Amino acid sequence: APFFIAGHGAGIVDDIAVAVKDVARAPRKKRVLTVARRVHAALDFRADQASLLLSRATLDDGVTRAHGAVELFVNKARGFVLDATAPAVSLSSVGDKIGPLTLHGAGSGALHIGGPYARPHVTARVHAHDVVLDGYALGDGDGRIDAIGNVLALKDVVMRTGRSRYRGDLRLDFKRTHRAQLKPPLLDLAIVLLDARAEDLRAMIPPHAAALGALRRLPLRGPIDGSLHAEGYAG
Repeated sequence: APFFIAGHGAGIVDDIAVAVKDVARAPRKKRVLTVARRVHAALDFRADQASLLLSRATLDDGVTRAHGAVELFVNKARGFVLDATAPAVSLSSVGDKIGPLTLHGAGSGALHIGGPYARPHVTARVHAHDVVLDGYALGDGDGRIDAIGNVLALKDVVMRTGRSRYRGDLRLDFKRTHRAQLKPPLLDLAIVLLDARAEDLRAMIPPHAAALGALRRLPLRGPIDGSLHAEGYAG
């Protein structure tokens, strides 16, 4: 019979980080995200000549809880496969930061990652509430996450705030730009208003917003429709 080793393990993990290049060489400010809290982990493991399987795994940092499995293959082209579900997720686990963006919120979701170690493909479905992006109170919603290489995308997102609903897509490209005065990520945002009211949209804008702060102070009320497209470097 083929040789294998199996068992159960538990421990504490610190300093988990994600970057678009070798994370060990990436400066902290260049990381896409860093787990700010100590993570308690427990799992079963089985290793043979082809792969290392970590199953029945649980991760808990006090505000985010997840469970799932990951298989790491010896064949680098085959890479790995990870499936996980998270009944409780808080962005405070990553210091409320994704790249240069400040993002607050909580929710739940399911995650799949697979592919070669050098270029994994990340997909997820997420339910979120109390989402605040750089001071903008976006509300509660559902959507998909898709990430591969330098690109992170939020797709088919439907958000609710007050009595309003809107649909949006967000794409962040963390690749290096040739224009030295501009810093990644390149942000591409498209929003379509569904059942929206002016007073709800005004309340989303933070008081300190430079360009849109005047809209927050306008005495606008009632139904409103339309769409928005924004693109530019957010670094």
